[in-house]
Amino acid sequence: SYTEPLYAVRSMLRYRFVDTYKINSAAYVGTIPAYGLIDISVSAPLSFMPLRSTFNVSVINALDHQHIEFIGAGELGRFISASVNFSI
Repeated sequence: SYTEPLYAVRSMLRYRFVDTYKINSAAYVGTIPAYGLIDISVSAPLSFMPLRSTFNVSVINALDHQHIEFIGAGELGRFISASVNFSI
């Protein structure tokens, strides 16, 4: 992670590796293949807001690697979320 000193913008780049694993849960039996994902997030203070406010954006699986995490579930891809947090 990195925090830009002048404007206090924080960023994070993360690589996650999940090795092959087996599932045996009632009717759901099988093997999940290994996969690796890259996640990116940025947060910035919003100095123009009256309360202490921060804007956040996260991109999970930034390269949109289609993968499964459980037998019987659909494939997962990129997930993007944004939020504004207020502190009183």
